[in-house]
Amino acid sequence: MSSREFHDRLTRRGRRAGVTISSPLATKLEVYFRLLTAWNAKMNLTGLDLKEQAPAAIDRLLIEPLVAAKHATAPVTRMIDIGSGGGSPAIPLALSLSAHLMLVEAKTRKSVFLREALRALELSDAEVVTSRFEELLSRPSLHEAHDLLTLRAVRVEG
Repeated sequence: MSSREFHDRLTRRGRRAGVTISSPLATKLEVYFRLLTAWNAKMNLTGLDLKEQAPAAIDRLLIEPLVAAKHATAPVTRMIDIGSGGGSPAIPLALSLSAHLMLVEAKTRKSVFLREALRALELSDAEVVTSRFEELLSRPSLHEAHDLLTLRAVRVEG
């Protein structure tokens, strides 16, 4: 699928969900989606079918975070995502809100992907922490330091 076709599909899916996607944001989301697709072929970042760029994958990984951004009630300047995995919802949400982003991922291989995604997207106001979120609880500098917390599919053990 060409970039134009991807942008058209993304714009249509966004319109159906009630969100307007600017051209610069669509370009960033395409970069992220294509990178996620390439890396997902090598390691399990998402169980969704990315190769065909199916509407369900675009909706789940890109459109849903943009809809969530619409509902942020206060200014969001700092975000933290727990169990970041493949980066959604946090990366599309941070792109939409222009917020500082901390991605917390316990698995080193997934952290490597996340760092590459941040580099490719030129998100210099973002960081990846390779750690279990429980280990971060002992860091007072993180207490009440974020305006928004996101997580998806995190298994709580205990």
